[in-house]
Amino acid sequence: MSVRLTFALRCASVAALLTAPLVLAPAAGAAPKAASALPADIVVTAPGGDYVSVLTKGDPGRHRELPGARPVVRDLDGDGLKDLAVQRDQEDGGGVAVYWGTDSGYAAEPTAVKGATLDSGLTAGDFDGDGHVDLIAAGPEGPGDVRLGVAYGPLKRDGSPARTAKLDTGETFAPDEIVSGDFNGDGRADVVTEHSFEEAGHPSQLWTGSAKGLGTTSRELAIAGAMAAGDVDGDGVDDLVIRAVPDGLVEELDFDHGTVQVLYGSGTGPGKPVSTITQNTKGVPGVNEDGDAFGASLAVGDVDGDGCADVAVGVPGEALKRDGGNLADAGSVVLLKGSWKGLTGEGATAVNQDTKGVPGVSEAGDGFGSVVSLRDIEGDGRTSLVVGAPGEDTDAEDSGAAWVLPKGAASGARAVNPGDLGRTGNEGARFGADFGR
Repeated sequence: MSVRLTFALRCASVAALLTAPLVLAPAAGAAPKAASALPADIVVTAPGGDYVSVLTKGDPGRHRELPGARPVVRDLDGDGLKDLAVQRDQEDGGGVAVYWGTDSGYAAEPTAVKGATLDSGLTAGDFDGDGHVDLIAAGPEGPGDVRLGVAYGPLKRDGSPARTAKLDTGETFAPDEIVSGDFNGDGRADVVTEHSFEEAGHPSQLWTGSAKGLGTTSRELAIAGAMAAGDVDGDGVDDLVIRAVPDGLVEELDFDHGTVQVLYGSGTGPGKPVSTITQNTKGVPGVNEDGDAFGASLAVGDVDGDGCADVAVGVPGEALKRDGGNLADAGSVVLLKGSWKGLTGEGATAVNQDTKGVPGVSEAGDGFGSVVSLRDIEGDGRTSLVVGAPGEDTDAEDSGAAWVLPKGAASGARAVNPGDLGRTGNEGARFGADFGR
């Protein structure tokens, strides 16, 4: 029996034992309310306010604000405690800084990571398979010369990596996204960089991990407008989920209905797109409409615990109908179910602020689903859906908000915004623009 078939049977048999699929019902009311306590911390960025908010066990009453962006929460020094790495503004010295984990939370002061140019797209993975977490980000080597800087772990408490490396992207601009995953099943993380520049996008690039670390040359993949990684077909190899770019023209993304594709992992890495999903796919809620931006944000994680990762698809341009009118760009999120057959529309559900149980009310321009994340914040091995709407007007225009939907379910959903954290003057904070990875 092949490895793929073994995983497929496991995925299918576990799925048969689960309860019925989630049913996300319409209608809701009331303004977003603060989240109650959760087993794990939630990390939320507010780029307009230049801060990262750490909600201890998801409790707004126990939060801490730190300068930075693009948070990564991993054990970087191998002591068994989660550390928080953030990208810093140039005003704060640039590069990446680490708040070391302690038994009582994160350290008061950060430590700069030394010896590697880490300026944008910070991501983590074990690229050489030695059991230690490595960091990667893009940074300028010179005018029009962008490199990927790699800081191999474990990091020392003075910020020194075990070693560093630089990879030449051949691009003049930093990647729009960097994701990691084991796309060839060799037990080492690989890296894919997204290059969706203005006008004509460039192909994504695959950098393969090895015992020596990431290779110095890359292989071209499909042009993407967003991406995420995870094992959606349960075969033990990560797959790459992307938003397709119509005709390779990135400038058309704002007007496109949106298409999600899956490049399935294999012994040679991700191949050509195989599964293609839109809102016109059978079983997927909604219909294709120009400007929906289906797939503007993507996240992969196992919501139902069947061994196949599911895919959260942000649809921030979705117009919702109410009282005979349209709420333009109110936004929604579609949850696609992974299976041994791969990604299909079967069992898909949708949620927005008018869904019963979800705090808040949909309004034009909210952009609910601009950012999505699937994370195990309940500590039970199943992921919950975290949604960002940085355009949400709570106590000020574009102050932003974030929601947590346990296991993707609207019942028990929680929300938090800057006002819940005691902040004032939140106009343009865009809280919920990113989450810890």
